[in-house]
Amino acid sequence: MLSGIEIRKLTSENEVKIISHLRVAHLMEEFGKRYDEEKIRAELIEWRNQGRDFWRADSRHFNVGYSIGHKEEGGGYYADAVFVLKRFRRMKIGSELGRIQVERARELGCNVINTRVLGENKPSIGFQRRLGFEVYDSGGIWCTRLVLKILSP
Repeated sequence: MLSGIEIRKLTSENEVKIISHLRVAHLMEEFGKRYDEEKIRAELIEWRNQGRDFWRADSRHFNVGYSIGHKEEGGGYYADAVFVLKRFRRMKIGSELGRIQVERARELGCNVINTRVLGENKPSIGFQRRLGFEVYDSGGIWCTRLVLKILSP
């Protein structure tokens, strides 16, 4: 566990609703426009009902980050999101959220994790590379596919 940070899996609809403000902040930072929190909350609940995994990072009961992922039909695991508020970055919270996704993928028998990042988002691509992801292909400005091959523990 990180000093003063608690990361826990979210399972109930109410718990998933709690991270909607973080998701809005994440999307606003990444795409530069405002999002309707009610619509985001509905999307998160739908994803939860589809079986996606959610984790939340807290510092003294204040939500500071989250991650979302799910098993893909092809047998891999898809990392939908890892996000940490700016003032809590460089504290290894994102790395821990990523490590937990790798653990979950192993539990599900997956040997690869896929994710997509905006091609112009160099900080996010750098973060993913530090977690061990490799650039698989680049769709230019809009999308870069990164893949992490999971080794047996």
